[in-house]
Amino acid sequence: MDDFVRPGTTWRVRIGMHDGTMTDRTRIILIFTTVAAVCAGAGYYFFKVHQPSSRLADAREEIASWEVRWIAARDCLLGKTPMSSKVSEALAIRELAPDPWERKTCTSMISKLSRGDATDTRVTAVEAAWPVLDKAASKVAMSFLSHVDPDGDGLRPKPDPLPVALDELEAAHAALRRAAELPPIAAPTGTAPLAPVPLVAIEAAGKRVLGLVEPYMTSRSGLLAFGTIDGAEIQLQLVAGKPAMVTKVGAGMQRAIPDTSWGARAIPDGIEVGAIDEAGTLTAPTMLAVPGSTQVIAVVGTLADGVVVYGGGTQLFVARGKAGVFTPGKSILVRSMAFATDAATGDTAIAWTGMDDKTSWLRLSPSTLDAQPDELGAPGYVRALCLAKDTAFVETMDRGSGALFSAGLTTDSIGDGDAEHHTLIGCTDTGALGRRRLAGVTFLACAGSEDCKPVEPGTQRDNPPMAVVPGGAVAVEARGGVLAMRTRAGSTFHAVPNGFVPLSVITDGATVDVLGWSADGLVIARLPART
Repeated sequence: MDDFVRPGTTWRVRIGMHDGTMTDRTRIILIFTTVAAVCAGAGYYFFKVHQPSSRLADAREEIASWEVRWIAARDCLLGKTPMSSKVSEALAIRELAPDPWERKTCTSMISKLSRGDATDTRVTAVEAAWPVLDKAASKVAMSFLSHVDPDGDGLRPKPDPLPVALDELEAAHAALRRAAELPPIAAPTGTAPLAPVPLVAIEAAGKRVLGLVEPYMTSRSGLLAFGTIDGAEIQLQLVAGKPAMVTKVGAGMQRAIPDTSWGARAIPDGIEVGAIDEAGTLTAPTMLAVPGSTQVIAVVGTLADGVVVYGGGTQLFVARGKAGVFTPGKSILVRSMAFATDAATGDTAIAWTGMDDKTSWLRLSPSTLDAQPDELGAPGYVRALCLAKDTAFVETMDRGSGALFSAGLTTDSIGDGDAEHHTLIGCTDTGALGRRRLAGVTFLACAGSEDCKPVEPGTQRDNPPMAVVPGGAVAVEARGGVLAMRTRAGSTFHAVPNGFVPLSVITDGATVDVLGWSADGLVIARLPART
């Protein structure tokens, strides 16, 4: 031992370089410490790195196996090149396409979308995601059955459950991949969700129209119709591209167009004429007596200078009004009659077949209130009428065969003489659309006095809502949450509420308004015209 002396202090330090006992103990401690550290590191790696990584790999392998089944089912439903990245839209578009695909072939694939028997991966997030996916897969399988074999008449909104279930399955699949720390699967190249159609709700005072009276016969660029809101009757004036005009009316009542501040109401044994308030109440009316049941046909002009056309039984009356006093003309005896009013201007046409079997027609407008009837010269019984820009089109029935006529430009039949039946569907400014039944159904686009030309709607429905446009026709149909618009230029697809039911097409050449039912009530789906 050596002493090291520091001023004021004595230090003694033992140098144990050659002390064998202390060296072995230190060595043993170091060895055990090293082994423990290695074991701890190995344990940490195994339990915290290797095992979770192995479990995650197993989870990913199971997900990949399920995705093989899902992709097969999805390809069966949507085809190899879906037209939307949203599964429900891609399905609807494919079903709206004219191909021979049979949906029932996908049944077996749809039934294999549950997880099935599987070992717990012990990855908490993944195990929590699988039951959600299984529930969504079960919903897809159940809704697929009702989708393939639907019931109901298809005339009222009935949301298709399959698009909803498919979207939920897609969401569950995406959540499962996130739980397994997998990136999202890219949407098919070049596709995107459909752009939604601007919807115009048909309502009054915040309440929706829930009832509409048929038929939906369009004239020019609009439609005059009657319906109900909460059981109360309303008059509906629709013009393409314009806000809907909804006014309250009483039972059997019609407001004048374009001046809706007055009108007429049919009552037993007469017609009442007078001002109408916002609640649809006729104030201080005058009475025009007619025996039996009555009907208001048209109200044109103003209360101070207008015309009321009405009928009772086989009688037709035109009452001219001056300063609020209406004087009926001589009654016209009719066997059949049809009429149409332009919802924008109030222009009106009435056509009828008299007791002498001659056909006549009368055309009125706010500027021509004193017009007189003209002979139509069309044989048979008048059945329907609509207005185009410069003429009216009339459907007649003669000896069981229907014909279409252009009134005002010609009285020659513009239908096919050997047809079993012609039916008038409606008019636009461009012309009229008809349907011919002869060894099947053919749609006809009629313009002016020219012969009607066959047009193909390109739809899967036999009788879709259609309208004539320059050079042809436009037709619409819907499935799920997709609306298809068909023209000679092809088809376009648009997102609408699931279950949307199109009823009628109104167009002014620039805008196509599709009147239809949604789950909340009557709406207009507004699209740009495309020819």
